[in-house]
Amino acid sequence: MRTNVPLVPISLDGSYRVIVPTELRVNPGVILRVKIDRPMDLSQYTKAEKQRLIDDVFQIMNRNLEDLRGRRKPGEERLDAVFRWIHPESLNLTN
Repeated sequence: MRTNVPLVPISLDGSYRVIVPTELRVNPGVILRVKIDRPMDLSQYTKAEKQRLIDDVFQIMNRNLEDLRGRRKPGEERLDAVFRWIHPESLNLTN
């Protein structure tokens, strides 16, 4: 808000494929879907409305993630060798 430049919400579906749970480490791999939304004009928000901005961005990103997740194919993770390495329990999936 201080810089007065637009904020661009970016949603990633598939980051769980490269991030090891409980570790602060990212492994090489594939993030399947990315949605870059329209820039948001922050001049509509005052400093006192910071929480409203956070809520608005959350709603946009949540809507985009729902859309991206709706495009998943059953069992597509099993095709990703890195995902199978990070999440060996996924080999027991029945989908």
